[in-house]
Amino acid sequence: MDRVARQLRRRAVLVLLEAAQTARYRRHVRSRSIAFALAYLRVTCGIDRARCEAFWEALEEDSVIRHPKIYTAAASIAQLAGEPFDDAADAAIWRECQARHEAERSGR
Repeated sequence: MDRVARQLRRRAVLVLLEAAQTARYRRHVRSRSIAFALAYLRVTCGIDRARCEAFWEALEEDSVIRHPKIYTAAASIAQLAGEPFDDAADAAIWRECQARHEAERSGR
């Protein structure tokens, strides 16, 4: 069961990382998957509610500093969950988000 719990925790953290990387290009629409990931990490890892709410609120913020706030909040949650962001996953998700953004811009 420990292996499964770790995999679920890792996947929840990757949801937050994807949201943070998507925020580079557009205001991220809150989703059930992000809400679930936050709730899961809060319950299973003891992440405090204020930290999760700060991430959730930053998703809808409309400012120049939105992306750094979201990324910092997500990284903090990931660290507390015992699943810190790694450069390889971060870069891969960033490339996916960038490609989606370029496809949306070009109308593909």
